[in-house]
Amino acid sequence: MNSRKGQSAVELTMVIGMAMILASPFVVSSQSSIIEMRTASNFLQLDDSLGEVEDLATELNSSAYPARRTMQFQTPEAVDGVYNPQFSGGSALVFESGYSGSPSNQSIVLDFKLNLVDKGNLSDEGIHDVSLKKSEEGVNMSVIS
Repeated sequence: MNSRKGQSAVELTMVIGMAMILASPFVVSSQSSIIEMRTASNFLQLDDSLGEVEDLATELNSSAYPARRTMQFQTPEAVDGVYNPQFSGGSALVFESGYSGSPSNQSIVLDFKLNLVDKGNLSDEGIHDVSLKKSEEGVNMSVIS
């Protein structure tokens, strides 16, 4: 009678082991999907932050000097660099990333000067308090914390 109990335990262990082996491809594939969804969500939050910067900067540009606004800006972990190119009559704010091995960027283009004072701090992952101030030339943007 005791040998049957031992046999049942071995059979149960084998069945559980086979079930785990059969389920492992599904677990691995769902794990990569979850990681991709998390990264996509982070970049959607970056899009929201860029849209808010665009709205506030446009509002401040049409306001009287020394108008000022603060906001929270969320930078995802995959950002490799932040650029603030200036061109005649305007500027841009560009976030470059190398997510999934291919370089890409997310940006806003403005028809006035937006000067990013400390772009190094904005490229760090996390939520940053950002100040936007009207200047004589356009709008200055700086990271407070």
